[in-house]
Amino acid sequence: MVLGIVTVGWSQVVSDTVKAVSINQSNQPINPVEAVKDFFKDFHAKDTTALRQHIQKGTQLSSMIISKSRGKQLISSDVDQFLKGIANIPDSLSFEERLLEIKWMGDDHLASVSTTYEFYYDGKFTHNGTNLFILTYIDKRWKITGLTDSRFYP
Repeated sequence: MVLGIVTVGWSQVVSDTVKAVSINQSNQPINPVEAVKDFFKDFHAKDTTALRQHIQKGTQLSSMIISKSRGKQLISSDVDQFLKGIANIPDSLSFEERLLEIKWMGDDHLASVSTTYEFYYDGKFTHNGTNLFILTYIDKRWKITGLTDSRFYP
């Protein structure tokens, strides 16, 4: 049972605002935002071994793609498909997902983290959107148990 909001904190990520709201019912440190930042560090490094450690086995990933030419379409993949896609990005091409704002809320066991972002591929803006992570505290760490993003293409 949620008894109340105990902590509200603010910090900076890529020079933008991070809002943190947690409902902490014990002395266990709550830091799902750091887990998401670590995920993106490994994502940008194309480190599929480390990325696998962030995501709970069996997690589905979904993307809502919205563009004038393709309309709206929802695509889903499993962790292995996602990691294969990352591994297949040539080393000669760079990509960066710039997090603009991070918001989170949750308790000692479950948290949701949303991030707005801009995506750059080989130095060029391609799309923007929102990521929504569901994280569960398992085996003394936050693991991604759900991930959905929106992608707005110009």
